[in-house]
Amino acid sequence: MKLRLKDEYKGVIVSRNDIKIGRITFDSNKVSEENYKNFYKLGFEYLFELIIEEVIEEIKEFVEDKIETVKNKRKTNAGKKL
Repeated sequence: MKLRLKDEYKGVIVSRNDIKIGRITFDSNKVSEENYKNFYKLGFEYLFELIIEEVIEEIKEFVEDKIETVKNKRKTNAGKKL
């Protein structure tokens, strides 16, 4: 998953409280892009947008995997019928 910080949150510090963890603070000036997904998972998803190319690639891989699974099942079933 590839994320980009929305323009309106650049230079902004956002905090939220989590019942289990406590106060979580996202400082857009200090957090590197590699760590965006951690904050996304911690409930800050509204700060980010998914990069479309990455989403398309993930969907493409998912579909290719499903097609390969179906092909393998057909080969297996065809072998059983003989």
